Amino acid sequence: MGEVSANSAQAVTEVAPSSRNWFSRLGRDGRQLVIGVVVILAAILGADLVGNGYWIHSFRLLGMLLTVAFFQNFLLYDAGQTSFGQGAVFGAAAYAAAILGGIYGVPYPIAAMAAVLTAVVFGLAFALPALRVQGYYLGFVTFGAAIAELIVAFDEWTNGINGISLSLGYLSRPALFGISPLSAIIAAVACLSLAFHVFIRCTPFGRALRVAAASPEAAQSLGINPGLLRSLAFIIAAAGTGVAGALYAPVVGFVGPSAFHIELSVLFFFAVIVGGRGHPIGPLVGLLVIYLLPNMLLAEIVNFRLLIYGAIALIVMLVFSEGLVGSIEKFVEKHRRTQSASIDFRLERLFHRTTAPAISADAPIVVEVKGGRKTFGQVAALDNVDFEARRGEIHGLIGANGSGKTSLLNVLSGFSRLNAGSLRINGVDVTDELHRELGDLAIEFVPHGQRRLLEVLRTVLRGADVILLDEPAAGLSIRERDEFSQTVFLPEWQLNPSSAEIFRYIGSFSKRVKGTGIWVFSGT
Repeated sequence: MGEVSANSAQAVTEVAPSSRNWFSRLGRDGRQLVIGVVVILAAILGADLVGNGYWIHSFRLLGMLLTVAFFQNFLLYDAGQTSFGQGAVFGAAAYAAAILGGIYGVPYPIAAMAAVLTAVVFGLAFALPALRVQGYYLGFVTFGAAIAELIVAFDEWTNGINGISLSLGYLSRPALFGISPLSAIIAAVACLSLAFHVFIRCTPFGRALRVAAASPEAAQSLGINPGLLRSLAFIIAAAGTGVAGALYAPVVGFVGPSAFHIELSVLFFFAVIVGGRGHPIGPLVGLLVIYLLPNMLLAEIVNFRLLIYGAIALIVMLVFSEGLVGSIEKFVEKHRRTQSASIDFRLERLFHRTTAPAISADAPIVVEVKGGRKTFGQVAALDNVDFEARRGEIHGLIGANGSGKTSLLNVLSGFSRLNAGSLRINGVDVTDELHRELGDLAIEFVPHGQRRLLEVLRTVLRGADVILLDEPAAGLSIRERDEFSQTVFLPEWQLNPSSAEIFRYIGSFSKRVKGTGIWVFSGT
């Protein structure tokens, strides 16, 4: 968190042991990145150094599958997209490279680039359903991607069940220190895929993606387009999967439909679940458990691998609810907390009261609704509503359930449009605008849900002129409601100077926040 002055000790008390080494200071993702890179390099390059052909081939395959699984993890956890189509994307890229290189004699680098483009096209095809359905409904839609059947159907291009041979022996010949270029490329691609996943989480895009995955409504209120982010996530995952697919033909030397059945997509999905979704090396551990061990130690029952995948996944989910890596991390974190001092973090201590500016009778009107009408079928939720709020005022919407309080807030925040009447914000007619356009007018809508006080602080610190709170205190205890009201109704908010470092760490917020905008409450 960086250095915090002594005055901030009353807000946050944390003991940072001086004994922490460089590895522990990397953070969870950084530590897992280091571990993952070491394991990948040791496995793939180590097999070349040993010179055992069986292990060389096995770990090259593992490296390709790891690359796809890393992007499956990104898609499933960071983007919140349940997709069983990565196997189809992988197969499409493999066939594109094999068709161009094996049938038409196109140089392999060009064929590999075409394979990545083919994968991106498939990724876009999977992104379209994500604009309409989510969760396991999306999984069922993508589950229908049967690449093997398409391969057989277009046998005039793909050679059908006969497959395509592609020999690139020069890539497999031992070179420097006995390591072949192909093994070096596969190891580099797998390591870079893992590093990419860790890096993208630290970017504004990665943070926005996780917000959109956790709560599309909250993302929309921040001016984030969840549909666009989902599409970009599918494209990114498809491009990474395409790189792995382009390496399949050089590794195996042959591309046939039997390698790309739906069980391949199931393998990628279960690898993430078993290893620990959201953990960078979760797919690595998952593939070791459900792919490498069964295929090497239980080769005689390989025809039952789908049953093996399901059994292992079921056992892991019952015993290790966070996955293998997640459960280990949880245990280590719990042990670490018992070794360090507790943290006393109280948001209300980060602010102090200042003198409230007087609200002038001729203060500008910020929100104005005239003749507002909103209907759902034949039911009128809002009927000829007139409403105005001046800068600095606090309003409460009172009414029985179903009286239209939330409907009015949804109209004001741009989540729905009026059927009749007009809405003006800061003098601008925004009757026909949706939430994304209203984001430029500094309007925020805090959804009913979690961590209400922190959501309010986030909203105010973002510089919103109008703050809409729907059921802000529902579910809070008496003490929590008291703290909430004391914080929310401060006429002007100002961060304690000693708290500036804390908020710079949380999100680079400004040191001074004026709460002279409009507050509109609905419900509790």
